[in-house]
Amino acid sequence: GFVGRQWVVAEIDQWIATGTSPLFWLAGEPGVGKSAISAYLVEHSELISAHHFFLFNKANTLDLREVAKSLAYQLSCYIPAYAEYIDELDKQRLFDLDEKSFFDELVILPLTRKLEKQSIPIVILLDGLDEASANGRNAVAEYLAILLGSADEWLKIILTSRSREHEISRPLSKFPPRLM
Repeated sequence: GFVGRQWVVAEIDQWIATGTSPLFWLAGEPGVGKSAISAYLVEHSELISAHHFFLFNKANTLDLREVAKSLAYQLSCYIPAYAEYIDELDKQRLFDLDEKSFFDELVILPLTRKLEKQSIPIVILLDGLDEASANGRNAVAEYLAILLGSADEWLKIILTSRSREHEISRPLSKFPPRLM
């Protein structure tokens, strides 16, 4: 069983049901159980629409294009209108885009402008975002801030990271983390 962290899961379930913030940011020191909570949620919650685990030693998990493709695939399996949007994209033009435009086209644009209001929350879980920081910045956190700034109330993001990561806290400064 999952022992000792039920309070976090209960708090996340409550936030999904009634929370006004689009972001539930769980931060803590290494080894406190953030990824275990994420894995538990992915395995046991029917409310998680898409997820991504960033791993510093696996380059493909840190590549923004791969993150966008992974999220887009999962969301298109979960939301038929998202799948239709993806099917209609000019794939050759898409792969010629820079990483920011690619992420925008596959993730931000459909979730902020192309989809009708969803009847149930669309919940995306991003675990270990701090591991995607490089050269003093975190591109995913920057694009996430754009997404959160224009997201409808039905879009919810669960994010985990280490505490005190300036590359994440700067772009997401409007959303204080919950500390473990």
